Amino acid sequence: MPLFDRSSSQRRPERSLLTPLVAVGLLPVLLGCGAAKPAAVQGEHDPHASTVPPQLAAERVQVVEAPDRPLLQLVRRNGDPYGAVALAAFPDGGSRASVALGALLHFRMTTAGIGRVELQPHAFGVVLAAPAEDAAAGVRVLQAFRAALAEPVRDADPALPQVSKWVRDSERRAMPSAAALCAGELGSDLGAPVDGKAADGKVTAERLESWRESAFSLRRVGLAALGSEALLQGVRDAHRDEWPDGAPPSHPWPDADDVQVVDDGTGRALRLAWHLPEAVQALSVSRALADPHHPLHHRLAALGRWRVAHTNAAVRPRGACLRVDLALDKSADRPDEGELARAASIVSLEVERALEAPPGSEEHERTLLAPGNPLVAAALAAWTAVRSAEAPGPTRRIVEYAAPSTERRPTPRALAERLQETRATWDSLGLPLRAQVEDGQAETWILVASPCGTSVEPAQDAGIFALAAHSIARAFQGSWGVTFEPWATPDGVGLLAHAPRRARETPKAHAERIARAVGRALAGDPLDGRAVADARDEILDRLGADTGWWLALETLSGDFPSALEPFGTWKSVSTTSTSGVERARAVLAQGPLRVAVLADHDAAQADAAGAALSDWLAPFREEGATCSRPQIEAPKPGMWTLETIDEEVREGAYLGVWAPAPRELGLATAYLLNRPGGWLDQALTQPGLVGSAQAHWFGGGATGALVIELGAVPEQLDAAIQQARALLDRLAKGAADKEDAARARAEQSRREAALAIQPRARVVRLWHDREPTPVDLAGLRKLHEAFAADHHLVVKVKRRQ
Repeated sequence: MPLFDRSSSQRRPERSLLTPLVAVGLLPVLLGCGAAKPAAVQGEHDPHASTVPPQLAAERVQVVEAPDRPLLQLVRRNGDPYGAVALAAFPDGGSRASVALGALLHFRMTTAGIGRVELQPHAFGVVLAAPAEDAAAGVRVLQAFRAALAEPVRDADPALPQVSKWVRDSERRAMPSAAALCAGELGSDLGAPVDGKAADGKVTAERLESWRESAFSLRRVGLAALGSEALLQGVRDAHRDEWPDGAPPSHPWPDADDVQVVDDGTGRALRLAWHLPEAVQALSVSRALADPHHPLHHRLAALGRWRVAHTNAAVRPRGACLRVDLALDKSADRPDEGELARAASIVSLEVERALEAPPGSEEHERTLLAPGNPLVAAALAAWTAVRSAEAPGPTRRIVEYAAPSTERRPTPRALAERLQETRATWDSLGLPLRAQVEDGQAETWILVASPCGTSVEPAQDAGIFALAAHSIARAFQGSWGVTFEPWATPDGVGLLAHAPRRARETPKAHAERIARAVGRALAGDPLDGRAVADARDEILDRLGADTGWWLALETLSGDFPSALEPFGTWKSVSTTSTSGVERARAVLAQGPLRVAVLADHDAAQADAAGAALSDWLAPFREEGATCSRPQIEAPKPGMWTLETIDEEVREGAYLGVWAPAPRELGLATAYLLNRPGGWLDQALTQPGLVGSAQAHWFGGGATGALVIELGAVPEQLDAAIQQARALLDRLAKGAADKEDAARARAEQSRREAALAIQPRARVVRLWHDREPTPVDLAGLRKLHEAFAADHHLVVKVKRRQ
């Protein structure tokens, strides 16, 4: 039975076809499967929390079968103001026959004294329901249904005027549509009115009788009662009359997938429908997709202009139909076939994934009991009591683009070809994956990052990727139970994500949940500006506003500060807008990415994570994306003096040298300079030349720099600078010895041992796909060659007098 949303369907709700004639239309039936809008708050609600709906006792729904009577479904439910009895009939003849038969039965039921009868015709059947306060009323309704359907149509049947009027009214809204026909939408099997005029709608007694006779068969009728045990028992006892036999309803099954382009004067819509072999699949998936927090809504939000306007599940005598309608804002530009193909492919991917999940074992009973209106629930039970004798075929998809006939539209063939090309391209865009199985660990870890790193950022954008990573982590923290951590270095920037497995969650589902959360974070809902503001404040606090420091760093990096300091400069970060962060986020998603996975179960878990993330990001990535590598030239040596009136700026000096080298050798040098009793202590602190001296190593690989920060009183600052420069010059001439190398190796071993117990460090090493460079004397001396005096850059900071 089609389950149509009352408010958001792009087509006029079906009940409006008969509302002027019937006090209250029976359907649409809302089962939580209508349109939904993505939530504004990121990180809330978790559609992955449970894929199994709450279970209901099977004894709540009983089936009465007999060889000479229609199937009767009894739904035990108390608390409603009244019970209900319903009949569904499936005549030959499509929408016209359904409307005509519904009008005939409604006329006869009301004439027989059944005061309230609600009904809804569809493209392949009609369902009627009437309230029943007690068992006696239920028996009266059941008997009246049979009598109304059993009585032949006479030439001057008093119901004919009402029948013709209803048919005529319904045909005014005929709109042929393969997607709508899959769902049984009324009028979807009829030709559109010509010049706004429908056929005269006149139905002869002979034609009406043929439709009635085709439906008056135990295989074409479904019956149901809903209410107390006493009401159900009364209806069961009264269901004794024999019914004529006949062929069950025949519903053709599509031979292949289909793509259509149709007229629709109400606006543009992209409709997708699936013929499914099992009704529980359609019901379960429709329920899932209708959740406003389902990943489909987040993916469409990232795509841009499309939104889910309507979802429904239609239970048919043969199989079922799942339908998803997308809407485009009326003010939006006309979409081309590429945009249509991308939107349709995203929906298809999510539906295919949802179909893989097993539905609840009692989805049928849950569906029958879900509607609050007892008439609707009884109608559902009657509708689902009729099945075709033909086995359902394989899953088939319909993609249908609807737009005004006055608008330029792609041909069905062009759209079909673009759909095929889009999926083929996306399938080829798998992300490079490295995996390590750590069975028994508490969590699975995923690092998704761009190997471009932050070194590509010019000075005006310095720190934008680090700010994007921090903003994303804040905005999506806890989304679907996943913890996010930003990761930014000159040679890699992205997100760390990790989460423990949930109760009853399979290892595959666990990995996919984390991966899809990462996909959503990189390409999903727009970022919350508050998250960007908080991340900006955090980074600015980390950076500080020391102008001397930033002058030294910018001069050393040759206008690419992030090649050394991934968080950028105070000036650049403080002026970065939310829209700029969104652009950086998009660049991350579109550019080259690598994935590293620490799987807590097996290798298949890592493969599932990689596939899920590739699937999510494919619509936004381009084949062959590479990193732009700026030419960062070594800075010219020299001395700068910065005068300031800012009382908070510390007087001192910064001594820097440009020295590209492996990060491990740079860190080892900084350690030897900073350690108690080390080179800086010996050269500067112990002689009393400085109040403080601290060495910092930045960058790594193709970029690197050493900066020594000196704090001294003005009278001793020049002497401290000279002594520090002399120290570096001695190192350039090979002053480091075996004992220094041994100390550095021991420190490296200690650091590596501390990192080895941290999964975040292990996944980072896995992502880099290289072992740490071992520290030895030859490597240190090679690095120190860059420390010669003619390479020094000095920035002095003093207050203006």
